[in-house]
Amino acid sequence: MTNKIFGCFAICTFLSAAFPTDVIAQQPITDPSVVFAEQDGLLAVEAEHFFQQTQADVRAFYLTHSELTPDLTPDGDPAHVGGASGGAYLEILPDTRRNHDHKLIKGENFSPAAGKMAILHYKVNITTPGRYYVWVRCHSTGPEDNGLHVGIDGEWPETGQRLQWCQGKQTWRWDSNQRTEAEHCGEPHKIFLDITEAGEHVVQFSMREDGFEFDKWLMTTNHDFERPADHGPQAVVSHGKLPASFPLVEAPAAPPTKAVKIQPVPERAHNAKPSGELRMTAAMFADSQATGYYLDNGKWMAINPDKHKIGTVRLTFPYPTGVYNVTLRAVGENDGQSTYEVKVDDDLVGDFKCPLGTKMFEEGKDFNRTWKNIKITEGAMIGVSSTIGSADGQEYSRARWSAVTFVLPTKRRKSRPHQC
Repeated sequence: MTNKIFGCFAICTFLSAAFPTDVIAQQPITDPSVVFAEQDGLLAVEAEHFFQQTQADVRAFYLTHSELTPDLTPDGDPAHVGGASGGAYLEILPDTRRNHDHKLIKGENFSPAAGKMAILHYKVNITTPGRYYVWVRCHSTGPEDNGLHVGIDGEWPETGQRLQWCQGKQTWRWDSNQRTEAEHCGEPHKIFLDITEAGEHVVQFSMREDGFEFDKWLMTTNHDFERPADHGPQAVVSHGKLPASFPLVEAPAAPPTKAVKIQPVPERAHNAKPSGELRMTAAMFADSQATGYYLDNGKWMAINPDKHKIGTVRLTFPYPTGVYNVTLRAVGENDGQSTYEVKVDDDLVGDFKCPLGTKMFEEGKDFNRTWKNIKITEGAMIGVSSTIGSADGQEYSRARWSAVTFVLPTKRRKSRPHQC
């Protein structure tokens, strides 16, 4: 055993000295003789145990573990080894599109067609032919690193395209949802492969979005399979021998958060500060990439008219998926009427021209605007933009605003017919 460990160490040391880490990180660590076994309609595989990677000239899957981080840029987020099954995962790099403001380039940082870019290959042995629902464990940090395709034996059926994650940002999460026109965050039970013949097959995964972080996958004939809480079922090998696992790294402790109980508020009070109101404050937005804005007095996003006329900013929606009444809390100013737009991803929620204030700046219900029944998914991008205005052509407002808030709308009670 000691000789084997020393031999592996010597080989790894030689490879590290002879090749850069980005070359090593995209090479298979699993021998082509390895075949994974399905048992009783269930099969699980670590993402890093592919035996071949193809179409990797523009983008590729790169291995990351506690002793190896690919030296490849751009990569917009740190390594997420903590909590990864088997102590390792794969990431599609370089990552040039992390939010909607970054340019989408088909065939470079986005592949709408399956089986065209960065393809991983895994040998599996199926003893129970049937319909297999595919689940994947991934880590997503934003709206543009959460898509993947799956196929089998070189075929890429529609039912294997557009795996999508929206829930569970900033953590490892299992899901099996397909992005559709009706539901951009994905519909369950629509990602599956129909395997009609027993025997050896090759399951393949290909890139949809760069930056995707891939930890593990499984297939099951159980339509009602429950999402695993942690690493999921163990892999079983029918032929060959797997490489040694990497050191496990504990998942980082979640920061303490105060539980928020979301309470519906009466229709007449939607401009008041309700109990359970969810807020994305200007200060929260100030930590993201803002254009044209600065944080004024520690509480308002604002524009310096001497430098800019328009400000724009985006931030990931951190709250649960739901239908909300969305309120922009703007600031009235006496030197001009500013105009505002609020977006969810690329969809316009609404625009608003703020009334002229009687003071240098003032807040309150007269300067707020609410849009009702807006569907928002966790992980969507909330965007705010504003434009300065002038009452006299000489002095300009600063298009200030303090927050965007979210409240579940109140269900109206049906009126009962009058009884005599």
